[in-house]
Amino acid sequence: MTWPIAKATVDLLLNSVSDDKLLSIYGGEPLLQFPLLKQTVMYAREMEKENNKHLTITCCTNSLLLKDEHLSFFKEFNVLIHVSLFGHEEDNDRYRAKGFKKVIENLAKSSEVLGPTRTAACVCVTPQTVHYLREDIETIRQKTGTRVLTIEPIIEFESWKLEEVAVFLEQMRLICQDLKSSVTINSPFFLNSLCWHLVGTRRNKFTMNPGYDQCPFSGTIDVSPSGDIAFSSFALYAKKEKRGVVGNVQEQDGAWWQSCAFKRESTTCLDCYSKHYSLGVPSDKSNYLMKYMDAIIDETARFLQAAAKSDQRYGQYIKEAQAYAS
Repeated sequence: MTWPIAKATVDLLLNSVSDDKLLSIYGGEPLLQFPLLKQTVMYAREMEKENNKHLTITCCTNSLLLKDEHLSFFKEFNVLIHVSLFGHEEDNDRYRAKGFKKVIENLAKSSEVLGPTRTAACVCVTPQTVHYLREDIETIRQKTGTRVLTIEPIIEFESWKLEEVAVFLEQMRLICQDLKSSVTINSPFFLNSLCWHLVGTRRNKFTMNPGYDQCPFSGTIDVSPSGDIAFSSFALYAKKEKRGVVGNVQEQDGAWWQSCAFKRESTTCLDCYSKHYSLGVPSDKSNYLMKYMDAIIDETARFLQAAAKSDQRYGQYIKEAQAYAS
């Protein structure tokens, strides 16, 4: 990505509707382009103030290149770090470049420097690794001290069988049980999706279901290094002649989406959904996985909110979770 494209992306984000914004920087490996990353983050913070917005910035990295200068910068500009990894060394080194021990070391260091709730472990899950997801979560917590975890089922490039989906959902249920228990033994940990849920923000979800009254442009868009815009990474990198691409950040003047107004049942919006968004919807099994994963998170949030009425420890937990998501 070049600076003009990065700048145009920030401008699009911070000049759009709603005051609460999320800028996620990922790759590839963002630290390979650290000067551009710095320039983008500094500009985004300037525009945040100028446009009177509230901006959360995250950077997803495998952490192999992570150095003190990166951590100092992230701390100064309040950038949350998501370290992407697989929970077992053999899995991580099979799917990624070898270096699991280095990733664990850097994740621990980032947690120490930035704080245990400013660094998240983004744990990737495949059908081959799903059976020991709960074990992976506990191991990463113990080895690194991080208290925030993102669970990322790989559904774009992996074919999930129904029995593997069932195992994943059971593992998620057990992890959420562990989370509930962690609050009462003074070693709480957080799930990224639960934190956003507790502030009432679904930045990564969009459906055309009745009751939804926002265009995806008010929620999440993805921008490629070339500046192409899509409603999701699925749609952005689909192989059907760029059907999922809405436009380009460098061609905003006069773009059709600049003047459109969302009406859920209008022909224009339904056609746009079919043309630009539905391409990114995963398979039925994957959609089932995501739907019931969200249901488990929703049940956990309801439990915490109910428990907070009689136990201040849960109330404090919710405050910390909301602070992370803010």
